[in-house]
Amino acid sequence: MGYIFEKLIRKFSENAEAGDHYTGRDIIKTMVNILLAEGCDDIFDDGKVITILDQACGTGGMLSTSYNFIKRYNPNADVRLFGQENNPESYSICLAEMLIKKQSAENIRYQDTMKADCFKGTKMRFVLENPPFGQPWGGKDAKPGVEEAVNEEYKKGFDGRWGAGLPSSGDMQMLFLQSAVDKMDDDLGSCAIIENGSPLFRRRVIRKLKLIF
Repeated sequence: MGYIFEKLIRKFSENAEAGDHYTGRDIIKTMVNILLAEGCDDIFDDGKVITILDQACGTGGMLSTSYNFIKRYNPNADVRLFGQENNPESYSICLAEMLIKKQSAENIRYQDTMKADCFKGTKMRFVLENPPFGQPWGGKDAKPGVEEAVNEEYKKGFDGRWGAGLPSSGDMQMLFLQSAVDKMDDDLGSCAIIENGSPLFRRRVIRKLKLIF
């Protein structure tokens, strides 16, 4: 179903922003290969529980691809997929794909990641995502309720997700990055995130993020 949807997007939505609905499967395979290239001996343990999160999961391509890769390496692994998506059509397709893979429907949420972390208290072995580029989290062009939610979370400092600081309100990529850091397992967590050049110039926040890593 995901492949069919992506084909339709390619055919009829050429002007859509990169990553609006899906990320090419060849790109996802590269990301997963990089994640599993080193420091992942634990995934071969018999019955190993492996949690994977995509905070902007779209049609579920990243979750499906990482699931298939890990099951190929360790058929006995207990791979648990988690995702959040704020586009209703993409969310529906992702949920259907996850149910086909016998994943829990409760772990795929129709929710804007900027507004809420649906899996508080659950740390992830892997985080993969392609967050929106150049989308505002504040100001007149932001989606309703997002700026208020971000500012409330920011007040929590490092007890929240934005402890390193807020980027300019015109681009939420650094917020997704900080949220990914917050969700990773403290000992073994790894993430692969697609970004454009914008976060490279958010120096104040990046300097603080180095302290987190």
